[in-house]
Parts: sequence; C-alpha cells; structure tokens
Amino acid sequence: MLTKSIVEGILYASGGNPIVRECFELCHIINKTDRNWQSIPHLELFYMDYFKRPRFLMVVDKLVHLYIIGDKSKGVTYNIICIDGFNAEHLTIPKGALKQRILSDSKETKALYLPENFNQRIVWINPDYTNNTLPDSCITIFNKTSSRGTIFDKNIKVSLGVDIYSANAPEYTITKDKDDSGLKIDILDNIIAEF
Repeated sequence: MLTKSIVEGILYASGGNPIVRECFELCHIINKTDRNWQSIPHLELFYMDYFKRPRFLMVVDKLVHLYIIGDKSKGVTYNIICIDGFNAEHLTIPKGALKQRILSDSKETKALYLPENFNQRIVWINPDYTNNTLPDSCITIFNKTSSRGTIFDKNIKVSLGVDIYSANAPEYTITKDKDDSGLKIDILDNIIAEF
C-alpha cells in the first residue's frame, strides 16, 4: 500500500482530528509543502476504523520506521501499520510480535550498506485524546548517547528529550535485566506496556 493512502485514510477515520495531523507532522510523514495530504476516505482500506485514536512509535536509524498502533482487534492482537518510506503495511499482531518486528527491522537496517547515522532515536507519541491535546508529556524521545551498539542493545546509554546535544539531559543505562532496585529498563518493553 502507498503511505499517502494510509495517511489520508487515518486522517479521515479520525474525523480530521488536528492532533492526529500534528502527530504525522512530528513524524515527518506530512508537511505543509510537498506532502500536505488531506483527509480522504479510502473504502478499500477496511481496517481504518481501528485507527480513530492512533499512537505513534518512530524508530530513527539509518532508515526511519514508523509504527502506528491502532485499537485492539480480537483478543490480544492489535492493528499496526508499519510505514517505511512510500510503502506501508497493515498487520494484526500481539504486542510481543510487534517488539520482534521492530527488532527485526532494526537488524535489517543495520545490514544495509548505508553510512552510519549520527544518532539513533526512538520517539513515542501517545496523544491525550480525552482532552484532545498533545502536551509535551505525551511525547517521549530517547536518544542513544553511547558511541557503540544500537539503541536496542544491553548497557547502552540513552538520554531523554528533544535536544540530543544538551549536556544537562540526564543519561540512563538500558539494562534489560533487573538492577539493584528491582527495575528493568528496556525501552520497547516499557513503551509496549503503555497500550
């Protein structure tokens, strides 16, 4: 499927909600110049009703992958749309399979013969649809500050916040195991637990 059709369909399914449009703009999917896509019904995309109140998970690596999380389908499966450039794919999978998909996409990206990126980043956008707002507290940005490894590796240092160059941003170590306080710090596990 084309990304343009998916975005237009989600904008239509959300009732033209400006918060959803703002989320797409934050993820650099739409803009006000060459990709100023509008709300258009796409009846061929029968699953758009699951995306009236989507959440967004963007992984910035050598390539940018966007995962749009919709409502639950049946049981423990969620409707997910994966966007890679101009192409999009609809999946109905459980949370664990989403985590595996994200890690798999990251490994495929690492194998590409592209120059190393300066920074790896995970952006989690979980809008407050109850109040129809998108405050800063609904946007979490993880920046890899370690010089080696990927943002998904064990014992990698990350900072929180928009400014990746700030010396004031506290750093956290991704342990993936429980530390002395009994906390397990794994970015994907913590994000997936939110929906």
